[in-house]
Amino acid sequence: MYWPWECLRNEEVNRSLALSEYCSIVRVPAIAEAIRPRLKVRSPLKVLVMIANPKGVAALNSNEEWDQLHEATSDLVDRGLMAYTRLDSATLPTLAKALDSDNFHILHYIGHGAFDARTGQADLVLDRGDGSHRLISGDELYPLLDRSRSLRLLVLNSCKGAVGAPHDAFSGIAQKAMQAGLPAVVAMQDVISDRAAITFARGLYGGIASGLTIDGAVTKGRTAIVHEHDDSVEWAVPVLYMRDQDGRLFDMSGLDEGVSATASKSDPRPEPPIGVIERLFRSGQIVPFLGPLASAAPTSTAPVATESQDEVPSRRDLAYRLADSASFPDKDPHSRGDLAQVAAYYADFNGRRGLRAELRDVFRRTYAVQHIHRLLAASAQPLLVVTTNYDTLIEQAFREAGHDYDLVVYPTDRKDLANAVLWWTPGAAEPEAVAPNELLVPLNERSTIFKMHGSVDLSTEKFDSFVVTEDDNVEFLARVNSNTAVPAQFLDHCRDRSLLFLGCSIDDWHLRIMLKAWSRHVEQRRRDANADTISSWAVQPKTGLSEIGLWQRCQVQPFDLSVDAFADALARRTNASAP
Repeated sequence: MYWPWECLRNEEVNRSLALSEYCSIVRVPAIAEAIRPRLKVRSPLKVLVMIANPKGVAALNSNEEWDQLHEATSDLVDRGLMAYTRLDSATLPTLAKALDSDNFHILHYIGHGAFDARTGQADLVLDRGDGSHRLISGDELYPLLDRSRSLRLLVLNSCKGAVGAPHDAFSGIAQKAMQAGLPAVVAMQDVISDRAAITFARGLYGGIASGLTIDGAVTKGRTAIVHEHDDSVEWAVPVLYMRDQDGRLFDMSGLDEGVSATASKSDPRPEPPIGVIERLFRSGQIVPFLGPLASAAPTSTAPVATESQDEVPSRRDLAYRLADSASFPDKDPHSRGDLAQVAAYYADFNGRRGLRAELRDVFRRTYAVQHIHRLLAASAQPLLVVTTNYDTLIEQAFREAGHDYDLVVYPTDRKDLANAVLWWTPGAAEPEAVAPNELLVPLNERSTIFKMHGSVDLSTEKFDSFVVTEDDNVEFLARVNSNTAVPAQFLDHCRDRSLLFLGCSIDDWHLRIMLKAWSRHVEQRRRDANADTISSWAVQPKTGLSEIGLWQRCQVQPFDLSVDAFADALARRTNASAP
């Protein structure tokens, strides 16, 4: 019996992988043609919706699906950031004319699909122009998609749009569209009902509108079917073909630029509640979470020579350094700035030991401690400080303040520490390896620093640890999912405390998945204790509209502000509140 990949299931957690936030089921066709580069989108994101409902075939509830598309993204439509064009005359010539007349980014087809198992022919049902129907093959659709250079996503809400002949991997409509250079195609591998198709489309576009990657948006659409139609297995019908490496088909920053002038005058971004946050610091009821921008200055448009920096290099600058050192072959700036990808290449060709040595050379240097580090180290109340940074600036700040602290680090590379964390007590030369669920740090006596993605050890390379490559991140996320990465004591500590994210980019999918797992665990503990929902915040410069949506989906309120400016405001408030 044939079972599609989308039905893969993890029996240990009793969950289908295609419905998981931690795993994406993606079909990657072997195509030699170059993929279209990520497109910088200025408002609005344009969607061409082609509705084919000719005579002679079963009638579709196309009007309801059209309405659902608008409802799913009504906020962005109202802001002028997303626009739909409806093409009711679903003939091949009208489609060609529409694609030639405007720079559409997404083509959404609503109609019927057909597949003849005897001939191996896959078709879409279109109009002839006289009300009757005709069948259009992938070969006929290919030239239209190929010449539309702005198109990045094809959504086929038609039955069997993903089905092809066993002997020809590219006989299907979706597969043929990938040959035209599209980064992604969403299609159906079997018959799907109107109600499930409508539900899936609402979830898919809601995910795209909120800034999810295309694989994340597909998962959201599948999950929507499960939630709204619990008697249906149609969630496994949609499939994703994707050639883009990180699932981000568009550079959405241009959407913000199109409305920035209006927003600054008529809808100013709110400022963080400094008074509330300062009171939480005074009472020890907040958990600061430091990301890369808490240590490094905002990156410029060009890479900066690491050797001349007085500040910790950004992840992008670090990726450029590794790329230059390892002669990374891809010259595309986006690829060269992808730290996980470049680090993986470095490790493959120069060894893991060489990668660690290169990173150690960068992070063992003396860098300038930032204002936010000193502010946290000066806290009168013990804090749990979480960071994904490899540098030692937060430890240096605590030492300069003369305050003891416990240090807990997530280890990589060492197989003997595969299910443990490293714990340094104050003054200890070497750490103790402890199972995450057995760790008992005196959180109420002194501050604790948890370095979630590893750290450089200034005294010896023996305990250097860097979650940096793609495999490292996958392993870390797997351990998050199995509760063997984050100590249970820390999760319990967060149950009745606010989280404060400083310089963290929610655009990083690794952080987003980890945050969802962390937040879900904390929220479950709060529900078990019948506790009220507790506010959490994020401070990050140049926070775009898509990132705001992602933060809010994680129950975090973001603020567009530099970490230094936030630290200054918090320090002023702290000094004003001092007795």
